[in-house]
Amino acid sequence: MSSQRNNIWIVCLAAIACLCSCDKGDDKSVSWGTVDYYDDFWFCKYEPVTLTQTLAIEYNEDAQGSVAPTKFKLQRMTKEGTTEDDAHRYVALSKNGEPQQDCTFAISPDDGEEVEIGLLFHDDAPEDTYKFILTLSNAGGLDRINDSEAIGNLQIDAWQARKNDVCNPLAQGLLIAGSVIAALILLWVWLLRNRFITVFQGCVSLHIIYPDGRAKPIKIKGVKRVILTADRRKKSNWIKNLFTRTTVYEYDAFWQAADVVIKPSSRSGRVALHSTPNTAYNINSNFIDRVQHAQDGVTVSNPTDGSTATLRVQ
Repeated sequence: MSSQRNNIWIVCLAAIACLCSCDKGDDKSVSWGTVDYYDDFWFCKYEPVTLTQTLAIEYNEDAQGSVAPTKFKLQRMTKEGTTEDDAHRYVALSKNGEPQQDCTFAISPDDGEEVEIGLLFHDDAPEDTYKFILTLSNAGGLDRINDSEAIGNLQIDAWQARKNDVCNPLAQGLLIAGSVIAALILLWVWLLRNRFITVFQGCVSLHIIYPDGRAKPIKIKGVKRVILTADRRKKSNWIKNLFTRTTVYEYDAFWQAADVVIKPSSRSGRVALHSTPNTAYNINSNFIDRVQHAQDGVTVSNPTDGSTATLRVQ
């Protein structure tokens, strides 16, 4: 019983191997190769690629210099197995580097023992795998071609070539680089920026009361710093804000002596402030506490005219 099962397995494996060998034997096409076509982009231009195959030809002795050239034509093979006389719509043909009209060419004994056939895809040819058959109308004195006997209407085994439409290398490189940069920016903005850059958290707003009684509330939650200045040329830069968080500028003539910078403090509910130089104003505290200075605030006095501004945070 065991030997019968073994025999059945052997027969099955042999049948599978036979079928595989038959499938491989059915496809006699010779690969010309693959062309990766892309559109021009900036200074990266597409350089046409010519696929080549070599025909080994052999004339009989009587034909040397005494017969008319042998004419060949390239035809396209469809997926259904039929041939179409429209190869010229998809490719251009050349012989020994010389362009040929309508995918036809002729050879003679003067061409020697080998002829190089070139295949150049048209730019507008659709992306696909193409199969072509080379036929000759009259053998003349030609004995053999690619080891096949040259008999009238000979068809050489199909030549297969593929055209791929790909992205321009420069455009692809810029796209990849742009994607990486964008990913890094998003990673920084969403995850890393808040870990490395301190912003106002425990305080929501800064309130300034100027000497003339004007009250100016400034929202500071999520802001990196506030700069009190009289110089309106100093402005917030959105690119810098994107990477290092927002800087808010408060403009008023009271800050003519020097800028006052207000930054987050390590202690919740408190902000730090200082001016450059420190002697520009008389400041009664180098920090503003939300609870400690809730009533009187922190005063900033201008020593030149004695005017005073009061600052509080909430």
